[in-house]
Amino acid sequence: MPWLSQDVIALAVRNLHDAAILAGGSVTPKPDTLMSFNFEVSSQTVGGKRYLVRLQKSCVSSLTTTLRSLISCGCPGYTISLAKSGADEVCKHCGAVLLCCLKTHRRPSPLSLPIPQPRPIIAQGRAPLALTDAQPSKPGPEPAAGAAVPSSVFTDYDSKGEEAAELLKGGGRLLSVLSAKQAQRMAVYLLSKAVAHATLSAFTFDLLMVTEALNEAAARGVAVKLLVDGKHSLGGTTAMQMDRLDLLRDHGVEVYLTQGVSSTGIQHSKSLLVDRYFMIGSTNWTNSSRNNHELSVLIELADEGAIAVETRLQYMKQGGKLLTKAQVTSSQALREERKSRPKSVEPKSDRYATAKRFSIARSRSLNRV
Repeated sequence: MPWLSQDVIALAVRNLHDAAILAGGSVTPKPDTLMSFNFEVSSQTVGGKRYLVRLQKSCVSSLTTTLRSLISCGCPGYTISLAKSGADEVCKHCGAVLLCCLKTHRRPSPLSLPIPQPRPIIAQGRAPLALTDAQPSKPGPEPAAGAAVPSSVFTDYDSKGEEAAELLKGGGRLLSVLSAKQAQRMAVYLLSKAVAHATLSAFTFDLLMVTEALNEAAARGVAVKLLVDGKHSLGGTTAMQMDRLDLLRDHGVEVYLTQGVSSTGIQHSKSLLVDRYFMIGSTNWTNSSRNNHELSVLIELADEGAIAVETRLQYMKQGGKLLTKAQVTSSQALREERKSRPKSVEPKSDRYATAKRFSIARSRSLNRV
C-alpha cells in the first residue's frame, strides 16, 4: 500500500482517537474473499457486536480513486452518517484497520528535515538581527551514589482516572527548546518545508512573516489551516489581526473561528503542526510576543504522537466555522470605529488637594487660638 501514510489516515478518518484505541487490539483478520481483505472490528458502544470491514485488494497499487471505494464498513456511521456528508471520509472501524496496516507495513517518513540553524534576519535599512537570546545551560548534578533512579514516575499513574492524561509510549523526540523569536523564525522555516499539511493554532495573530509563510505554503498546494479564537478575532484588541486573517483567507488558507471547550471558553493554544513536526508553547504569533520570555518546544513526531496531535487538533476544530467575508468587513469596521472615538479627557487632579485641606484646617485652628 504505497499510498498509505499517517497524513492520509489523519485527513480521512472521522474519529481518529477512537480508531487508535480500536487498533490496539480490537481488529481481527478474517478469511479473504476474491476481491477484498476482510477484518472484524469490535463495536465500542454495543457489547459483543463486531463490524465487518472490507479492504479492496486493489489497495496494493496506487491510490487513484476515493478512499471510500477502497475500504468499507457495515456500521451506521459509515453507511448513513458519513454517506450523507458526501466527503471522502471513513469511520473509526476503517481507521483502525488502516492504522494496523500502516503499523505492519510501515515505511520511513518521506520528509526528513535537518535541524535548522538560526540565521540572521536582514531587515531593510537596518543591521542584521541575530537570534542570540538563547542562553547555554549547564548540566545538572549527578545523582548521589547509590540513589535509586526509577524507570518511570508513572508506574502507579491511573490513566483512567478523572481528567487523567493519556501517556504515549513512543510519541516522538524533542528537537529543540525555543525562545519567542526562535519559535517564530522556526515556524517560517518549517512552513517553507511543508509537503502535505500544516495547521497553526492561535489566540492573537498579527505577525506578517508567519502570514506570508502560510500563504506561500498554500500556494504550493499544501493543505493549510488556521484555528483561531473567534471572539478575539472578531472583536479583540489586536489591531491587525483581522487584516492578517483576511489576507490568509484570500490566499486559500482555511481560517476557522473556534472557541473553548464550552461557549464561555476561548481557543488559547499556540501551536504549529507541519507534517511530522510539531511546535507548541507560550509564544503568540504576534510582534509583541517577541519582547517576552516565552518557551516553546519542537518535537519530531512518531506515529503514536502524530495520531495524538491530529486527534487533538480535530477536536479543537469541531464547532469551528470558516471565516466569511462579511465577518471580515464587520470586524474591520469595528476596529476603525474604535480608532475614531474621541479619547475622554479626565480633569487634572490636584495631587496636593488632601494636604491643602489639612493645611487650611490647621491654619484656621491656629487663628482661633
